[in-house]
Amino acid sequence: MAQLGPNGYSVSADAGASRFFRGTLPAGRYLAAIVDSCVRSTRAGNGHYVELRFDVLSGDFSGASVVTRLNLWNPSDAAVAMARAELNAICRATGVDHVADTHQFHDIPVFIDVADRRRQDTGDLVNVIRGYLARRSAGVDERAAEHHHDAPRDRNDRGDRNDAAPWATS
Repeated sequence: MAQLGPNGYSVSADAGASRFFRGTLPAGRYLAAIVDSCVRSTRAGNGHYVELRFDVLSGDFSGASVVTRLNLWNPSDAAVAMARAELNAICRATGVDHVADTHQFHDIPVFIDVADRRRQDTGDLVNVIRGYLARRSAGVDERAAEHHHDAPRDRNDRGDRNDAAPWATS
């Protein structure tokens, strides 16, 4: 049993069930903003990564969250290179040319391209961010992008979609 304080809890009219979403988002493009960020230690204990939480700002999944991790301090040069490329994409999308603290990214609306993949350790389906786009980029119809979801694509043997992240190198 958990006590909810001396006055209990009353349902709020503006905190409706439509704002609560748990699970993976359908693949697609979403208007979102970074609302939380921190540095964490890697599971192996030999590095650190920046964790960025994006919240969807509009559409059917408004309020849903997607997390990305940037392995900026890692013994793997490839992991660091991918993290720096993703950080560069975030900088371009947010318009932040020089970043000293991840809080500089907070609350700046950008479009994120979300895909899904299977975790290697658990097999669970999780969202991954495959790309970032400035909110006011040429050629982006904001209303259409807020509701754009990709059709399912072929998956490789790990359950991942076969589309590579735009910043990934072969």
